[in-house]
Amino acid sequence: AQRVADKETGYMSIIDNIPITWVQEICNQLQREGHTVSISAYNSQTQVAICGNSVDVEFAENELIKKDATITPLIFSPPFHCALMQEIVDELRDILKKIEYHPFSIPVISNIDAMPYPSENDIVEYLCRQIVQPVQWTQTLDFFARTQVSKIFDMGPQAILTNIIKQYNPIMSVYSIAKKEERDALRRTVPSRGRYSD
Repeated sequence: AQRVADKETGYMSIIDNIPITWVQEICNQLQREGHTVSISAYNSQTQVAICGNSVDVEFAENELIKKDATITPLIFSPPFHCALMQEIVDELRDILKKIEYHPFSIPVISNIDAMPYPSENDIVEYLCRQIVQPVQWTQTLDFFARTQVSKIFDMGPQAILTNIIKQYNPIMSVYSIAKKEERDALRRTVPSRGRYSD
């Protein structure tokens, strides 16, 4: 990803406060015209990320601003989950094929379709597809709701996913490991299986 980013042709931006269908329509139109820009993550009902060639993404941003969208450029982010990552798929596949995989002991949800991996035999192909296809975070939250997931632990260094989950479904209990007070709450909620520290 860093190698792609170092070319400085890729660009990513967060789009808020506009119907997602409008963002998709603009990206589709630009793709038909030969541009490289697409939705790279469906974060919530009102937020997506787009990425692609920097010039094409900036053009899409200007079109979306005309529709009163809120734009947050991620200037230093590699262009994850889009066609620009295709050049490293074969390299990633070769590396992943060297690893021995075992059956899952718990379900693992795939980013590409928001469903559990069918088996360990699908890991390599799913991960290779994941780096060029959009993250289906909204569909993942829908899956959690359908399957009555009641507690979510956000393991990221910031509370970004925690905030999205709380907006999506305030009933879900979500704990951000990035926040000490929530780590403390987690300790009170989930029994410890060993020693740990802050």
